[in-house]
Amino acid sequence: MPMRFINSTGTATTDIKLDRATGWVTESKTTKTIKGDIEILDNPKVPGGLTFPIAVNADIAISSK
Repeated sequence: MPMRFINSTGTATTDIKLDRATGWVTESKTTKTIKGDIEILDNPKVPGGLTFPIAVNADIAISSK
């Protein structure tokens, strides 16, 4: 089904800790919030198409431990 993400807005915040000796990332925490609409284009399964709101909240943590 052909679809697309439209009218999207959001934020992403990342905190990163580095190892001073090597410069490598030892820890990273990211928070993302995205809002928008999904538009399903006209097709045989959805005649006329369809648009509906969607919100995505994600917390991503990475650690070298």
